[in-house]
Amino acid sequence: MIKVIGLLLISILSFSVNAKKYVYESLGQPSLGIDIENEVFMIGDAVGQLKSCELKELELCLQIGKTFIVIPDNHKAPLKVKLSGSSELVFLPIMKSMSVLGNNIEGFEVNIHNVKDRTLESSLFFNSEYGLLMFSFDGSIYWSASLRGLASRVKD
Repeated sequence: MIKVIGLLLISILSFSVNAKKYVYESLGQPSLGIDIENEVFMIGDAVGQLKSCELKELELCLQIGKTFIVIPDNHKAPLKVKLSGSSELVFLPIMKSMSVLGNNIEGFEVNIHNVKDRTLESSLFFNSEYGLLMFSFDGSIYWSASLRGLASRVKD
């Protein structure tokens, strides 16, 4: 028990010290933090490992549980990529406009669904300049707690 508590505290401290962490919030849910450098995510007090999916056509591809967080290289071209198992990324370059922290931002929506029954597993909204601003996780919608969201090429 003491070892578990010690490991949890070390994970929390290393997550807190890291400058490259991104926090997302959802109504009625604990915050979700993503730490790219340490490859972990936190939901409340729970810590989990980020899984990376390495595909050439994607700027960023992570998996948190069953949720994929994906940003394609070319944001203006349609893309269909098979991911692990029976999931595929379907990206259509449809510009959407969303209010994020009082700012009207235009960006792209990405949907990832199951090939077999076409049910939606996850979706997200991102902007080339601001990064990942919103995504679905475990049935809830999470949005960035700041105007800068997760991205591999966004300048802070």
